[in-house]
Amino acid sequence: MEQLDNKELAVLDKKIKEVGRITELTYKNILSLDPPEKIVKYHEFGKFHYLPITAIERLLDGLFEWWTAEILREGVAVNGFYVVVRLKAKIPNSEKVLQADGIGFAEFQTMKGAAPTDFTKLSQAAGVMAVPKAKTEAIKNAAKLFGNLFGRNLVRDDYNLENEMDVVNTSRNKIANTLGAKNETN
Repeated sequence: MEQLDNKELAVLDKKIKEVGRITELTYKNILSLDPPEKIVKYHEFGKFHYLPITAIERLLDGLFEWWTAEILREGVAVNGFYVVVRLKAKIPNSEKVLQADGIGFAEFQTMKGAAPTDFTKLSQAAGVMAVPKAKTEAIKNAAKLFGNLFGRNLVRDDYNLENEMDVVNTSRNKIANTLGAKNETN
């Protein structure tokens, strides 16, 4: 599991202090912020950007009153282990609890040169390593559903906030016009 160094943790703590704890009035704006660039990592093998679990957990701890990740399902699929979690995070001084489900998968580690599906060549600690990694990935994927601050748009090539807002506003206007036209004709 990749950890953040002290400088990266300081950047993250500064961001949390800057935005403060989430409230029922501010949570949508705070969660729509991009994560600080200094905590975003690049996966050399997979060629994508991501947030390490340390950053996700630090944000959850700093912004919410409490959070929990309940395991809904787990099991073996083809050559690895999967976990489905339900992530819940309580907005301070509110009854509102955000909730999102995420799935994570981790391949079983096999001996060097073995096919990934050759279960006779699994490393001795294959399950011990795969289970926590799958749970970690599930938590990270669920947290992404809370918003950009948790890395929602890190892997999207087409992400453009201004364009997104134009599309949303255009859609809202079309819906309002359609509903208005329906009401006028009925």
